[in-house]
Formats: sequence, structure tokens, C-alpha cells
Amino acid sequence: MRTWMGAAVLAAAVGCGGGAPMNSSGGATNPPAKDALADLGNMLESVAAAKQRPPGKQADLGQYDATNPAAAAALARKEIIYLWGNGLQPGSTTVIAYQAAAEQSGGWVLLQDGTVKQMTADEFKAAPKAVGTAGKK
Repeated sequence: MRTWMGAAVLAAAVGCGGGAPMNSSGGATNPPAKDALADLGNMLESVAAAKQRPPGKQADLGQYDATNPAAAAALARKEIIYLWGNGLQPGSTTVIAYQAAAEQSGGWVLLQDGTVKQMTADEFKAAPKAVGTAGKK
């Protein structure tokens, strides 16, 4: 009984996983672009469900950082690019966010219908892209 209690206390103190992945030196690793884009899609789904406007700039993400940390962190590090102000739209295959390297070497993209998929550089260049808030006049 005593050993079991000690193990339970140790597990509670250390945690049972679920935190950020760790690299070989013990530091947290960055989530893959696919995960960050999926997290962004989840955030945009929440925004739509709450009948709010999609974020128009980085500062608008503050209220979503806690519930969608992978997206917020990847956007801040410029690992993924979001065409600000665009929300989800069922049936649309327009790109609204993408892995920063997608244009040069291909990568993961978030389509307006919420799908996260991988594209080659040529597919990315040919894909329709939304106009972000910065490009609207």
C-alpha cells in the first residue's frame, strides 16, 4: 500500500505526459507545422461557432493562446503563415494558412474548409489563396 501511494504521489508530481514534446537536451520542441495548422483550424472553428470575426492580426490571438497554443506559437515564430481575417467556409479549397516553406519546397496547408493537407511547391503555387487582411483595402 505504501509503495503504491508513493508511486501515485510521484506520478502526480511529475505528470503523466501530455505536455510539450521534449528534445534530446530536455527542452520543449516546437509542434510540427501540420499540428499547428490543425490547431489554427480548431481555433477558427471555435471563432465561427461563437459567431465572432476571425483574427485580423497577431494581437487578436491573445484570447485564444491558452486553448490553441500550438497555432499561436507557430504564428509568432513565423513557422506558419495565416492570411489574417479569413475564416472557415465549408466546401472551399482556398488556402488560408500554410507552412512557411510551402512556396519553395512544399509543405502543409490549411484550406478554408478546415482540411489540413500536404502540397508540393507546384501544387501550392497553383492553389487558390485567400487575400489576408493586410492585402485588403
